[in-house]
Order: sequence, then C-alpha cells, then structure tokens
Amino acid sequence: MKMKQKIRPSRLVVCVILLFIVYFFLSFRPLGSELQIIPDWTINITSRATYKPIDNMPDNCIPFKLGQNMGYISPDGFIYNMTSFPFKASISAEYYTSYTSDASEIPFYTADGTKQGIINGTGFPYFVNDAIYLFPPGGNAVAEYNQDGSIRWQYDGITPILAFSATDSGCIVGFADGTIVAIDHNGKQIANFEPGGSDYSIILGADISNSGEYLACVSGIQRQRFVLTKQIGAISKVIFHEFLPEDQYTPVFVKFSQDENMVYFNYHNGLGIVSCATGSSFHLPISGQVLNIVEFTDQDIIFVLSVENSQYHVYLIEKEANLLGNFTFTANTAFIAGDSRNLYIGHDDTISRLIIQRQ
Repeated sequence: MKMKQKIRPSRLVVCVILLFIVYFFLSFRPLGSELQIIPDWTINITSRATYKPIDNMPDNCIPFKLGQNMGYISPDGFIYNMTSFPFKASISAEYYTSYTSDASEIPFYTADGTKQGIINGTGFPYFVNDAIYLFPPGGNAVAEYNQDGSIRWQYDGITPILAFSATDSGCIVGFADGTIVAIDHNGKQIANFEPGGSDYSIILGADISNSGEYLACVSGIQRQRFVLTKQIGAISKVIFHEFLPEDQYTPVFVKFSQDENMVYFNYHNGLGIVSCATGSSFHLPISGQVLNIVEFTDQDIIFVLSVENSQYHVYLIEKEANLLGNFTFTANTAFIAGDSRNLYIGHDDTISRLIIQRQ
C-alpha cells in the first residue's frame, strides 16, 4: 500500500482544535449538564501506529474516505484495511471498490478485504450499506446488482440523472427533464411523476424514506421549490411544498430522518426542516453545500457538514430546529460520520472522535 508522506500536526495543535470545537458548541447556548460533547481521541491516518491487522477487525467499524485514501476506523481509534486509490472509489459499511473512468467488470470487496464478487457491467459503482448500484456510461441510467455482481435490474431514462439517493426501501432518481422515479430493490417502480411548478423542470436533489412511504425533492429553476409526497398506492400525493427564496443551480442535499418524522433539505444559504406529520417547516442559515447529516436520535440532535470553497462548516442542531452552535475549518477534504453515541470528524489526514451524551 503506497502512502503519501505528509507532515503530521502536533498533538498540541490537535488538542487546541478539539477544545475550540467544544467551546463553540458549549458557549453558543447554556446547556447545563444535559448535553455533553467530550473529545476522546485524534489520529493521523498516515501513521502506521494506527493500523491494525484485518483479521482482528471488529464489526462496528466506520467507513471513511479522505482524499485518495479509504478504509475503516474502529471506535477505539484504529484503522483497518486502508487503501489508496488513483482515480475514484466507493465505500460503505459492507463493501468497497476503486475504479477508473472506463471501468468494466469491477471487483469489489467486503470490509475485511475478502473479494465478494465482480460487478459485471461498465460504469461507476455506488454502495449504500449492502446495496450495489452502477451508473452506466451516458449518465441517464442506473442499475442495481446482486451480491455476487450479477445484474438485478436497470432503468434507462431519457435525460441525464442529476439526483440519486438510496435507502432500505430502494432508490430515487431525479432527471434533468424534471422526472422523479422511485424503484424498489426488485426493480418495481414505486413512483414515477413530475413535480412541476417551475418555469424550467429539473431535479437537483431527492430522497426516499426507509419505508418508501415518503418521497422528497428540490425541483425547478425560476421558482425553485421543495416538494414532499406520500405514497397512496401508486399515487404520489403532494402533502407539502414551498417555493424557495432563491434558485440554486448545483446539486442539493435531501435526507429523511431515520424515523421518517422529519426531512431535511439544502437550498441557497439555508437548511429546510419539514415535519412529515404536520407539514410545519423551519429554516436555518447554513453556509455552502450540505454534504452530510448525522443523527443522534437518543439525544434529539443532528450534526450538519457543509462546504463552501475550501471552508467546511459543522453545525449542531436540535431536532426542533434550534441551532446550538457551529464551527469552521479549512481543509482539502473532510467527512462526518456517527454511530449511536460518537461523532467522527475527518479532516485531511486526521480523524477525531467526540462522545455525544446527555446526563
């Protein structure tokens, strides 16, 4: 495994950064003893002292991708099966692979490095947990594959795909002509409709809930809007929509909460939060493009990662749409991830863990 040689940040600098993060969260609003954010550890992914052999890999490792490196990190701060890739890669809790721009017959592996199979197709693979998708050349089609790499189904659209998301129920695809298509894991169409309502039809972001009952998207140019629908048989019934204050011309992030009570969506300089049950909406100022949202359901909070140029922002938000705090850092690449009680923040060559708890 080839590793790039980089200067490691001093422990003092890392400690100062972590203290700065915690200070921002705790000083923004008095939290008393209810919510605690505790810095636990920080590691440098280029340090071989952090590597552990794959045969001792625990089941609860978190997948990560930073720059041209990907791998799995354990809750106690050790890295398993980290590899460098020259072009592109996809990784999930179950599978990973690296590939080139003209990739075909793509081998993929389980988290512990065991070869799982070969994706018998040409294009760009994408993993969501144990689901395997492939985007063939041309940009207007998506296919799902079985665990051995054989094709399960393929859907071909007329115009390019601009939005895609997948959950336990299947996937949702947004096309440049303003069409939304939702497909379950057996290839059956859950929904096929056009939200409309704008001068120019286009889908810039979309998501499907874990049960497949709800769909959401940000659509249109010139009177861009957010649309939330509920599946009633084969009909996608609009249960909430609102026009957004300003058009955004880049892809946007849309995500349902795990319990399907809320849906979050990014728009120009903002984050929208909509209750699926009541249709009430809230809006918070968010800088840049949202990359990920991590939920802590027991603590009723979420963390939001966004980026604007090389400035990354992390926001701490109560599920009732109260902004508790935020901080900003400069990096070439970053990520956030979480398990039931820990937040992982990746920053170029370092990964830190914060323990999140209420007492």
